[in-house]
Amino acid sequence: MSISSWGHTRGKKNDAFEAGKGIVYPTGVGVTNRDERDRTPDHQIDNGRGNDWVLIVFDSAVTDVKIVVNPYGVWDRDVTYYTANVSGPVDLDGLTYSDLADLGFGERTDDLSTRSKESREVEIQGDTSSFNAILIGAQLGKQGFRGVDRFKIDGVSAAAVIPEPSVAMLGLFGMLGLLRRRR
Repeated sequence: MSISSWGHTRGKKNDAFEAGKGIVYPTGVGVTNRDERDRTPDHQIDNGRGNDWVLIVFDSAVTDVKIVVNPYGVWDRDVTYYTANVSGPVDLDGLTYSDLADLGFGERTDDLSTRSKESREVEIQGDTSSFNAILIGAQLGKQGFRGVDRFKIDGVSAAAVIPEPSVAMLGLFGMLGLLRRRR
């Protein structure tokens, strides 16, 4: 599994993604973008000054993904995410939200919650039954201080998809079984 941090801010890069600074704290993974400083509460994944994102790429296809988000303080914990089946490393630098579809990311999903200081578990539902990449951040499209969502990622769990044996392999095993019976 690989994890990378991204920011999406307006201005210098024409409303595009650019590398963020991912920070691992005892309370979880946070992100700061170029418009934020390493200060509380901006060290969380948030939508206060641009949008902070975490891209998780698994080594193989997964299902039953759960991500624990943990606010540092009392904050709204609304989440936006996209899922995809990607091959190879993913570089979002210079891309826009509309470019995500070209990489294989499906429709945007919003998972809404309430203000709280408690962590919560987000069940990730993909556009397909399995996927190997998740781009997750605070709810996209909120404006102003009252609409700010903030959290850190405190845990990720997933079930690996076990590939089904190919029909050719099943046929081979069937032929071996017939040969054994004949002997």
